Amino acid sequence: MEVEDFHGNNLASTHSWRTPEVSMSRRSSRSLAALVLFAAALAAVPGASAPAPAAKSGLAATEQRLVARVDARREGAVELLRRAVDQPSATENLDGVRKTGAIFAAELAGLGFATRWIELPAEAGRAGHLVAEYRGGGRSVAGARILMIGHLDTVLEGERFRREGDRAFGSGVSDMKGGDVVIVEALRALAGEGLLAGRQVIVVLTGDEEDASEPHSVSRAALLAAARESDIALAFEGAVPGVAVVGRRGFASWRLETSGSTGHLSLIHISEPTRPY
Repeated sequence: MEVEDFHGNNLASTHSWRTPEVSMSRRSSRSLAALVLFAAALAAVPGASAPAPAAKSGLAATEQRLVARVDARREGAVELLRRAVDQPSATENLDGVRKTGAIFAAELAGLGFATRWIELPAEAGRAGHLVAEYRGGGRSVAGARILMIGHLDTVLEGERFRREGDRAFGSGVSDMKGGDVVIVEALRALAGEGLLAGRQVIVVLTGDEEDASEPHSVSRAALLAAARESDIALAFEGAVPGVAVVGRRGFASWRLETSGSTGHLSLIHISEPTRPY
């Protein structure tokens, strides 16, 4: 998926708040990247059978079938994106965030996921989160336990979905309703190939990613609980097309309190009795 702003700037290297555009012609390539990552994670278990030999495309037979399923669903995926984008869901729009969650909950429920809405305390001023779980193996899980992460809220709202050739525009089209659609379509393709059988997959779509409420121990409790039950976490917010980010720079902040007399560096060589203060 190629993401640019109205001036053609790649949003992977800028912080422009202009409504982004998405290249529909590259949606399949991003879904493929998600599928390959996901399929590899599902197979990451001792004793797993080796994949079929890769074709000239470099993809194994199973991966080629997954790509075919994604391609066949292209217009359906675009329609799902349109529905999600046309539902305003700025962080402070609590009803809108819940309605956006309902759109994705219905899609995931149709794939056999058990979905639930996690409410936050009223004083948090946030809508809550969607959690969907697939536990195809019951208590006996095959392969790595997967956590897929997205978010439902947007910074801005109000611009409806529209297409201009192979590009789509609208509030939240890339940050990150497009990523949420990739999650659903990747799971749909995997389910269609029977690759979710015996697996555990948890999807968490938060409702306050753009401006999380305090304390984080409450607003992030559902996400942390899902993480504790998972072996691998994959987040689907767009960055560089076809690239998986495996590390990020952290950040920290401090509050320092000091006491003493005020002064100026230029006066340090003046004897204290003659200083103006």
